[in-house]
Amino acid sequence: MLKNLQESYQIALEELKATRKKIVDYLDDLEKKTIKELEQLFKNLQESYMSDIVSCKKVKNDLQYLSSCIRDIAGKNEQLTYISYIKCLNKINAFEKGHPRTEKTYVLFKPNTQFEDLISKRPGFGTISSINLKQQLADANALLTVNNSSKHSVPIGSSYVTGITELPSGGLLITDYSTQKVTLLDTNNKVADSCTLSNGPWAICTVSVDDVAMTLGNSVQFLKVRNNRIEMGNVLQLQHECVGIAHHNNMLYITSNQALYRYSREGGLQKKLYEDTNGVNAVFQCAVSPDGDTIYVTN
Repeated sequence: MLKNLQESYQIALEELKATRKKIVDYLDDLEKKTIKELEQLFKNLQESYMSDIVSCKKVKNDLQYLSSCIRDIAGKNEQLTYISYIKCLNKINAFEKGHPRTEKTYVLFKPNTQFEDLISKRPGFGTISSINLKQQLADANALLTVNNSSKHSVPIGSSYVTGITELPSGGLLITDYSTQKVTLLDTNNKVADSCTLSNGPWAICTVSVDDVAMTLGNSVQFLKVRNNRIEMGNVLQLQHECVGIAHHNNMLYITSNQALYRYSREGGLQKKLYEDTNGVNAVFQCAVSPDGDTIYVTN
């Protein structure tokens, strides 16, 4: 019982940290978008100033030329002097009309205080509680008997189901290698959601209240199931093929067809537990007993 308590504590702690990371990721994304907006505004203002400077220099050169002409013909040809003078006035008026006089320009940032208000008023990332579950101890070597069974026709277009896992909510997640999909069934065995993957999935297991992990290719894909919807999570890229997968005490047990490895939830290799290179699928699927003392491997 103490082991179960410790395991539930570790899971709750990881979920708390994952919640914090998600919030930080949202904030990082908002920061990047706001900085991009700031940089674009600064660039536009800078380009506008540079354009004004170029125009100002051109008008200045034109006025200097006309002024020189006026000095040269002053007292010699009043008509040409007057025409040059009018041209000077027209250039000045045209420039002032196209470039209205402005005061100094500043770039300002006004923070959205709703974020601070929302976070400061929260007592925490979520609620902390405990539940008591009555467990019946059974003989580990007892023969199990199926009392009844039922079949359900599920329209998921499946032709090669490779894995299935039950969620704490009672829903089911089914992986299909040929269609490269994972499908969520609700408690009435109706399709609630489905998701197309980057590769064919081999196995799937539940890792927390609403998180699952599945193997595909050389990676482990995490999924989150909330409100009958599948959300893609992070991906662990490993250095070997990933086939079978099981979870216990915040550790992932992954097979590669020839070996069994133990990883942390973050993808850190803990240990190679078992190896058998005598067959193509010598170490195919795996499972861990509820107390964590026994690991089962199939070929």
